[in-house]
Amino acid sequence: MASLSLSTLSTTSLSSRPRLYSKTSATHRFKVSCNSNSSTDDNPKLILPMQNNNNVDRRNILLGLGGLYGAANLTNIGSALAYPITAPDNISSCVAATQGITDLGNAVRGTACCPPSSQTTPVPYVLPKFTQLRVRPAAHRLTPEYIEKYQEAIKAMKALPEDDPRSWKQQGKIHCAYCNGGYSQEMNGHPELKIQVHNSSLFFPFHRWYLYFYERILGSLINDPTFGLPYWNWDNPMGMMLPPMLETPYPSPIPNRPPNAKYNPLFDPYRNVAHLPPTILDLNYRGTESGTNILAGKVETGVHTAMHIWVGNPRMANNEDMGNFYSAGYDPAFYLHHSNVDRMWQIWKDLDTRNVDP
Repeated sequence: MASLSLSTLSTTSLSSRPRLYSKTSATHRFKVSCNSNSSTDDNPKLILPMQNNNNVDRRNILLGLGGLYGAANLTNIGSALAYPITAPDNISSCVAATQGITDLGNAVRGTACCPPSSQTTPVPYVLPKFTQLRVRPAAHRLTPEYIEKYQEAIKAMKALPEDDPRSWKQQGKIHCAYCNGGYSQEMNGHPELKIQVHNSSLFFPFHRWYLYFYERILGSLINDPTFGLPYWNWDNPMGMMLPPMLETPYPSPIPNRPPNAKYNPLFDPYRNVAHLPPTILDLNYRGTESGTNILAGKVETGVHTAMHIWVGNPRMANNEDMGNFYSAGYDPAFYLHHSNVDRMWQIWKDLDTRNVDP
């Protein structure tokens, strides 16, 4: 998939083990059979949470394999069209993420998406005990005070050294590494296959944990442990445009210069200028204006992909930023968008008790 365009990614078959990326001319539908049996005899390589339920390997969390959302106990059964992906064991095995990038020579964000090297061994992540629930507000209902707080948090993240794992650049690289071929499925015995978290049961849990750490980093940078990441409420008529706070003028750091949107910490230079506020978004967008014929029940391949393409700049070689996996994490709109995608997952579960995770 050259970018988030008309095609989707294929999952990995146990029998034929095809490439994880489909041809750009094909669109695939997915049917995944899941098994929640806790036995690990059939899959000894699958990383499970430690016996102490408060400890989870952070690498698992980034892949959504911490067991908290039902993904860790999947077994390698023949009836599954996509088998569980084990988190990379060694980040030194990470390579340039070049999958799905049509024009590598003009990949403005770069394909070196591996995390910064470290001389220390990763320590088990301990789930914190929260005394107050974080509340994620709708972007279109934010108060000026909350917008200012959010801008200050992003500004502080962008001010961190680039090799700091919490920095804006390193956070953006996470999506690139796990979605554009930075890691292989070596831990599953298939080094020839690339890890791809889209179009599989990993999509929702991976992005939930991605947002979880991103949100906590922002809160810590402004000393607000209750900070909640806003969500782009594109399913509400009042939120059906790019949140204006992403494009509002911001005071210039240079004296005697007027405010400009490019100084806004939430600004991204690679957005489709035809789709800036107050343009009403198209929830079924696939590169051309399509009207409002929305297909229900397809969050990832439907509105999720549509919003990526709608925000991405079609004049860029690879539809940067939002229009390609490798660059999407560099646009603040990405996190607001996925905050709402995460909300869709929870709403779906709340609609019917039969709606359960695999």
